[in-house]
Amino acid sequence: MGGSLEAEQAERPEPNWDLVAVDYLYDHMTIPALCRRHRISRGELLRRAARHKWKTLRQHDTDRLILINEMLGVLELQIGHLEEAKMTQTGEKEVAVLGKLATTLEKLIDIEDKSKAPAGTGENMQELRNKLARRIENLKRK
Repeated sequence: MGGSLEAEQAERPEPNWDLVAVDYLYDHMTIPALCRRHRISRGELLRRAARHKWKTLRQHDTDRLILINEMLGVLELQIGHLEEAKMTQTGEKEVAVLGKLATTLEKLIDIEDKSKAPAGTGENMQELRNKLARRIENLKRK
């Protein structure tokens, strides 16, 4: 079984390192997302970046906008699952966890809004907050 990883890597096509470099240098995705996109390991990416002296424009992998988008996606997915499921099996715990996640998302959005100059993005964030709040309230009523 020790050779299965080596066999898998041998069968995998060679990544297009030019595209990997462009994403690494200029895209604002996280390292794990970049690795998933190009089907490479974190080690492969970081070794290649060091060998070729790639300097990324990314600030950090924990960029608030990335976190907000990821968390919003998770919330949407979980709410969708709850809406599709029979509410007889959905307890108050699930709704409470979703409420806490929504609160965390709201705090991240508030921090992001306060760190930027007012440019109208707060309206979009408020719309997202309202949509999440309505969906969570609907779940609580069921």
